[in-house]
Amino acid sequence: MKMAVWIEVSWNSSSKARSIRRYNYDPRTGLLEIYIPTTVQKLNTTRIADEIKSHIQQFSAQCTLPSALPAFLGVIENMSSSDIFAHDDPDHKRSPDAAFSHPDDQFPGIVIESSYLQAARKVEKRADEYIMMSNGNIKMVISLDVEYRPNNQQVDTVSVWQPVRGQDQEGPFLTAECILDREVSNF
Repeated sequence: MKMAVWIEVSWNSSSKARSIRRYNYDPRTGLLEIYIPTTVQKLNTTRIADEIKSHIQQFSAQCTLPSALPAFLGVIENMSSSDIFAHDDPDHKRSPDAAFSHPDDQFPGIVIESSYLQAARKVEKRADEYIMMSNGNIKMVISLDVEYRPNNQQVDTVSVWQPVRGQDQEGPFLTAECILDREVSNF
């Protein structure tokens, strides 16, 4: 029997309550995660998303092949933190920081997540969850991780994940593979 759960949290600022726009829910585990992105996270995500959109536009403009590719690329948009629901469970929801999608696609092709000092295992788990919940239709998960060290030095890490399909003795499988994990100097 499923039971409804009501959680009350005391806030000392109404501005915090208004900033809750993102949450993730996994019905299999019953885990509800509420995110209140910081200004730094929002700025980092916006910078990276703007850069990706700029590259898509440049590539589209330079495409000289007689094909539908420039028109296809021309309508890809940053969906910001729009909700993504699992292909096999409408209650399973994630809200990324940014996502690039074609209007005709059910899932975005690129998802961007920004975080502070995430354990490598959690970043891998999130990338795998996005890829699995889309049945591999999300083609790239970009994780932006900001860490502040004791000397107030900011260290940024970018991780890029992609779906990998394969076959082993147990049959076909789908997983997320990290293709880039690099410290960078400021996003």
